[in-house]
Amino acid sequence: MPAAENDKLAIEVAELRSDIRHIQSDVTDIKASIRVIDQRLDSSKKETDQKIESLRMETGQKIDALRNETGERSDKLDQKIESFRKESGERSDKLDQKIESFRKEAGERSDKLDQKIESLRKETADGFASLAEGLASLKQSLSEAKLWALWLYIALAGSLIYAMARGLKWL
Repeated sequence: MPAAENDKLAIEVAELRSDIRHIQSDVTDIKASIRVIDQRLDSSKKETDQKIESLRMETGQKIDALRNETGERSDKLDQKIESFRKESGERSDKLDQKIESFRKEAGERSDKLDQKIESLRKETADGFASLAEGLASLKQSLSEAKLWALWLYIALAGSLIYAMARGLKWL
């Protein structure tokens, strides 16, 4: 190999060694940066874990307090509902009694009204019967009056003819 090539090769190897040293120092810097980032991430993770744990505890306490409060309110509401049921039951009983008494009164009134209607029917039937009897007697009276009027008319006509016959000297 010629000497110029060896020199050139030695220079290139020296440059490569310089580049490798530079890359090694960059890698060392990167490793140091990664360690710092890892430390930051670890501390951030610990802080985050602590915050999450404290939030869990606070949330758990709030949920427990809410459960207790809800339970108390539910108990109060159950008591109110039970008292309302008792009151409404009593009111319902009173209302049932009133309705029952109203039914009895209405039944009695209905019976009285039925009796009055029945007596009115009897009175009306009796009145119609007496009216029918009255009409029958009226018909009888009218027929008798017609007969009497007919005989009276005949007598009047006869007396008129007799008077005319005497006036005209037919008799």
